Amino acid sequence: MLRGAEKQNVSVFLRGSTYGDIEIDAASGHITLEGLMEAEEISLECASGNILLNTIQCKSLDAETASGKLTLEDVVAEKELAGETVSG
Repeated sequence: MLRGAEKQNVSVFLRGSTYGDIEIDAASGHITLEGLMEAEEISLECASGNILLNTIQCKSLDAETASGKLTLEDVVAEKELAGETVSG
């Protein structure tokens, strides 16, 4: 867990292009998933920040942000697609 008064950036680069389940929770910051990716289930939650998904294929997608934009580009969810933003 990262703590402190300074802004912290965390970048995670995944090898390959096919994954099982992906779950990301962020308190403050942006979540970006892009580049020809396949996954079973994707669950993204961000309290304050934008969520951007680009070129993603999955069976189930749930993306929520309380304060931020939710942008989907070239996204295919075979069974379920749910997205929510309160203000953004």
